Amino acid sequence: MTCNSGCYIKDSFRTAWYAISACILAGLIAGFVLPEETLTGLTPECELKAKLGTECSACGLTRGFLSISSGNPESAASYNSASLPLFGLFSVNSIFFLYFAIMELLRKRKLK
Repeated sequence: MTCNSGCYIKDSFRTAWYAISACILAGLIAGFVLPEETLTGLTPECELKAKLGTECSACGLTRGFLSISSGNPESAASYNSASLPLFGLFSVNSIFFLYFAIMELLRKRKLK
């Protein structure tokens, strides 16, 4: 089968989505298995908050995600109102990522 330029673009987007999704999944899992102190110590301080004293639109997402992971979605919304829908979006994306990755592995195994 020959592949035109559209095929290469599709493969590039799929590869990028796999890489980004793997990182997102690792981050979601880390919130459930690592201590909160470890994760908050690994995340950098917001540059905007450090230099200007004002919070950016992403401020509080780490604390919000950790609150969701520990079963406290009410406090997650107080840290950043986008943390609940974004956590849900990341979770749905991770489910699709796992499904497609497993299906591709099974397809490749079947071809051998």
